[in-house]
Amino acid sequence: MNTNILYKAKKETQLLIKSEAEKNLEDIHKSEDIMTGKINNFLSFSFAVFIAVVGYSIKCISDKNFDLLFILSVSLSVVFALVIIVLFNSIFPLENRLLGSQPNKLIQSDMIKGDDYDELRILGNRILCIQDAIDISISSYISRLNSYKKANRILVFGFLISLLIIIFFLLCRFWC
Repeated sequence: MNTNILYKAKKETQLLIKSEAEKNLEDIHKSEDIMTGKINNFLSFSFAVFIAVVGYSIKCISDKNFDLLFILSVSLSVVFALVIIVLFNSIFPLENRLLGSQPNKLIQSDMIKGDDYDELRILGNRILCIQDAIDISISSYISRLNSYKKANRILVFGFLISLLIIIFFLLCRFWC
């Protein structure tokens, strides 16, 4: 952002820019909250399936019953474990976004000079802080979206591998 142009703008212009930036930031936060909700739901489902599948695998081991369902349960355990790891790492934000300016950044000789432009410089600084928050929020949203997509790809690929393992197991049983 060109700070020279920003600091030359009139107060009304800076207030308009600030208002638009805050709307943008609010929309990004809404999108990020929706993505976080999707990740939490997917994580809850994955964790429940993982516990069930691992429980069945342990039961099969204790019964010494190593059949087709045991192989399927082990492969699905690995798939859902990977999904859980990927999703768990994306729940928490990578960086904190600050919606305001910190006083120690405002009370500086380049911000407050005791002239008529102090308010404009502080308002300009506020706009810059909102821009930083927007950049951080977009980065966090993209990271969460990529994790969500990666978890979905792992799940689909894992189901395909599990299906291939079952087909291979059935073919070996049929021909052997």
